[in-house]
Amino acid sequence: MSISLEATRFDREEFRALLRLDAGMVAVSAASCLAFARPIDRFLGLGAPGVLVALGAIFLPYGGLLAWLANRPRLTRKEVTTPVTLNAAWVIASAAMLISGRPRLTTAGVWTVAGVAIGVGLLAVAQTRALRRMA
Repeated sequence: MSISLEATRFDREEFRALLRLDAGMVAVSAASCLAFARPIDRFLGLGAPGVLVALGAIFLPYGGLLAWLANRPRLTRKEVTTPVTLNAAWVIASAAMLISGRPRLTTAGVWTVAGVAIGVGLLAVAQTRALRRMA
């Protein structure tokens, strides 16, 4: 099923702007993880800089995909719901990591993971609201 994203011009542009914001945040995260894996690892207390490199390697093309989607004239339902679902999954995984205490993060790491999860969660909520207005 294809969604024309033609509910109103404002709603359509709002969702596309949120996809662009998501793409930008993912791209900055990817570049940071790839370029500064060791210092970020020390700051967070992960004890596994390779995980950050892998995350950066995954995030880089994903950010490009989000930017590409934001500029397509028509999107399928799956294309618009997948980023929202992945953002929600990120929040859940972050909460599970913080609740379990594994890995044992530094205090700054705990606050950073929580802050990023809150930001990603707010983005997912905004994307969901924009999608509902377009439906």
